[in-house]
Amino acid sequence: MDQQDYHKIDPTIIEDPMLDDGYTRKFGAYKPKFHGTTPGYYPFECIDYFYVVLMTLFTWGMCLPIWYGLIEAAKGNSKQYAIVCAVVFVGFYVIQALATYYGGRMKKVIENQMIEDKLKEMQQKELEKQKLLAAI
Repeated sequence: MDQQDYHKIDPTIIEDPMLDDGYTRKFGAYKPKFHGTTPGYYPFECIDYFYVVLMTLFTWGMCLPIWYGLIEAAKGNSKQYAIVCAVVFVGFYVIQALATYYGGRMKKVIENQMIEDKLKEMQQKELEKQKLLAAI
């Protein structure tokens, strides 16, 4: 389809008996002034910045005591320091792995629910379309 023909509908492509020879925009027709957005793009709002700052402060609140504890362990006993560092590293890795696993599972459940809802909506529209065609 050429760029000039973007406003036309070819009824042979779309098999809908309710379409006529196609729609052509007439001179002086209404032209909406909105601009499209990229799918999946949601601009930041003030509450989002608040959440980012809150999570940053929470992370600092968790990491600074651990960092201070590692410094104190290094001052006292190098063997104890090595053990504590290893435990902190393994603990951090386990927490990250669990968060990723459960977060991924939750995302998959939500996506499947959204797909199921969309399929039901499409089936409902198809049923309504069939009723309209049967009434003709």
